[in-house]
Amino acid sequence: MDELPPGEDGFRSQFSKYHGGRRLFVTGQNQFLGLGPMSMEAGDEVWVLKGSRVPFLLRKMNEEEGVDDEELAEPNVDKGKGTPKIARTYYKYIGDLYVHGIMHGEAVGAASEWKDIILV
Repeated sequence: MDELPPGEDGFRSQFSKYHGGRRLFVTGQNQFLGLGPMSMEAGDEVWVLKGSRVPFLLRKMNEEEGVDDEELAEPNVDKGKGTPKIARTYYKYIGDLYVHGIMHGEAVGAASEWKDIILV
């Protein structure tokens, strides 16, 4: 979108006029077209969360990027037992999305894999 020339009657100005708070994007792998928050960045991920009506944009996090709670950042070992826990994955909620082609459950099939994640 940033590569389009500015102009009063061009696509860029008309798009901004009607969808000023949203950014047009194309997903990398499946080439879906969508609208997302202006704060989205390359590498953010489109997720379908159980029970939601829309897909969400999540950004993968690590300890250096804000997972500083001792309980959350603790190594994957149960206290006192020494048994490994399930690996935890942390994500930051960026916003909701419109993604053409996955708004009515098309992305979720019988073979879909559900994962547990932690939103920070």
